[in-house]
Parts: sequence; structure tokens; C-alpha cells
Amino acid sequence: MSLSNKQQGVIKGMGSAMLMSIVVISAAILYDPFHYSNISQISQKLAVLGLSLVLPTLFLIASIGRLAKYRFLVQKILMGVDYHLRQLKLLCYKVYCKIP
Repeated sequence: MSLSNKQQGVIKGMGSAMLMSIVVISAAILYDPFHYSNISQISQKLAVLGLSLVLPTLFLIASIGRLAKYRFLVQKILMGVDYHLRQLKLLCYKVYCKIP
């Protein structure tokens, strides 16, 4: 199976993003730049956890919002599979009966 240029570009981008995230996470684990290993209280650890989840949550909300906007504003997607099946049956009927 050969990939198109766009697909190859997407795969290269995904690979470089994955490599970059592995390097950044590894560096954060090894060097501990904010000295989180010195935190001993559970409340402080939970505060760090909560703050670290804010940015991924915002990105997830934005991506779901964009997907929902596209899904509900495009009429063909909104009509679903039934619409496409009806269109296919109509096309087959036109071809079979030679209706222009």
C-alpha cells in the first residue's frame, strides 16, 4: 500500500511530535526543573496534578467543539447513513432504468 504525499507528511509530523514529546518528558523526569520531587504533602501534589491537566483539557474541549461544529453544520453528515443509502439506491435506479 503506497501512501500519498499528504499522508506521508502527516506520518512524518506525527512521528516528529511523538519523538519531541518523549524527549521533553524524559528531560523533565531526569532533570526535575521545578523540583517537584521535594513536594511531600498530598494537597500540593494534587494541586500540581490539577494544574497540569488544565491545558490538555482545554485542547480537548476545543477539538471536540470543532468536530461538533463540522458534524452538525454539514447537512450530508447530519442526515447520516440513511441519506447516503437512499442516494445510492436512487443512483442505481437511474442507471438501471437509464434515466438522465
